[in-house]
Amino acid sequence: MYILGINGGVRLGYQDVAACLIKDGKVIFAVEEERLNRIKFSPGQLPERAIRQCLDFESISMKDIDIVASHGSTWGDAFKTVLSGYLNDNFGHCPELVFVHHHDAHAASAYYGSGFSEAMILTMDASGDGISTQLSVGKGNDLIVKKRYTRPHSLGIFYTMITQICGFRRDSDEYKLMGLSAYGDPDKYDLSQIINYNNNNFYLDETCIKTMKPGAPQPTKQEMIYSRKLTDFLGRRRLPGETIEQKHKDIAAAGQRQLENIVIPMIRDFYESTGIRKLCLAGGVAQNCLLNQKLMNLDFIDDIYVQPASSDAGISAGAAMFASVIKGIPVKPIHSAMLGMSYSDEEIEKALNHIKVKYSKLRDPAKSAAELLTENKIIAWFQGRMEFGPRALGNRSILANPSMPMIKDALNASIKY
Repeated sequence: MYILGINGGVRLGYQDVAACLIKDGKVIFAVEEERLNRIKFSPGQLPERAIRQCLDFESISMKDIDIVASHGSTWGDAFKTVLSGYLNDNFGHCPELVFVHHHDAHAASAYYGSGFSEAMILTMDASGDGISTQLSVGKGNDLIVKKRYTRPHSLGIFYTMITQICGFRRDSDEYKLMGLSAYGDPDKYDLSQIINYNNNNFYLDETCIKTMKPGAPQPTKQEMIYSRKLTDFLGRRRLPGETIEQKHKDIAAAGQRQLENIVIPMIRDFYESTGIRKLCLAGGVAQNCLLNQKLMNLDFIDDIYVQPASSDAGISAGAAMFASVIKGIPVKPIHSAMLGMSYSDEEIEKALNHIKVKYSKLRDPAKSAAELLTENKIIAWFQGRMEFGPRALGNRSILANPSMPMIKDALNASIKY
């Protein structure tokens, strides 16, 4: 049985567009749309190139797909009409459609991908299908939802507001805030008055968020989502291009610590209610590796699994996994994030010739690369199948000498712009 999982939507708030193909319970291919159309996050789109890559990988057509699975179980019939029309118009066929709750898809991607027979599952993001955080338990093939937190009480929204205050872009630059936090003093600001955890619940002060009318489209990434109350407390936003001052580093440190101050006791309470010593993580907040390290080192956690594509791109895999299980086909663990395209030497050589790039064939590329790194050269390393998810893991990576002074500036100037 072929199940095609997708993530995407027709509003700008839906991003990390991706597609994933499962065959008889095994994830065999997955790729984000942005890797193919070169549009970062591909917001407000449904996957097209990503779907075609999935089909091409197996040399099949949409008529060979048994199920297309997507998030959006709370969106009603309108999205079903849109998606069925999209598949018919672009691929000539619409298979059976299965819609999965956003956080159930996140949870499925982490739990079934882990291979654990039992685990606590924590999914955290800004929100999806009205839910911002979900605590679930995986046992065998079953996913049991234990607790859900509704928007606006959201760890993702909280972290995004702090990201914006420090002059970065929401739903994009949260990793910069995490990195900046290492340089600040978390004691300079007490953010517990903005978001706090007690009695097995966390609460975000809604007066710190701009009010949105029901049904209104989400703000663009350029718009601020916080209210004046937050700037009265933390000061005005750092404008893009302005110097990052110590106060911004301190705000970042306080934001990071407050995130940890909520999630760690939440997981401790969850463990005390379940007794389960394995933990699975997914959702955008699960990309916070500082938080993940703290969770991994808790004395009651024996093993941890973070979904490699824990952003909304992983929804495509989770929706397909969820659909596979409900159809009676258990899902095999994901042992590698290298799930995208690979290319033969002949294909690579043809591409290089087409764009008239000089090249040579090396007997030992690793040795040559090491020698170039000692000369402070910047290297593009390309091998095997492409990674699924936002992290470069060695197959599509930029390599540079970390002992070289100003290497970060050189990378930003010559590669990242």
